[in-house]
Amino acid sequence: MKIINIENRNHLNSKKYDYVKFAFILVHFGELSANQINYHYNRLFRGHCNSTRVGMIMKNHKNLFTIKETYSDYRQPKIYSFNGKIIIPSSTHRNWSKKINP
Repeated sequence: MKIINIENRNHLNSKKYDYVKFAFILVHFGELSANQINYHYNRLFRGHCNSTRVGMIMKNHKNLFTIKETYSDYRQPKIYSFNGKIIIPSSTHRNWSKKINP
């Protein structure tokens, strides 16, 4: 099991911690493509993200995310998943969960 421990950090809004937000999205929605992660990220969080950035961040954190390649015709979309635990401040977890289930 992979663990992301950001319990004592107060700056989760910076782009440096986007991988934590992606992991949070994957925990709640399951396996997703970069476009789907991008959709949920832009719906839930401030700022803007595109699917290319999602792919780059996932590639940079290979030790945390599982990347499964699927082949359908001429496209080669990748499916990302996170099997682990995210430890973030309880207030942050509560606020992010409210955004998912308003």
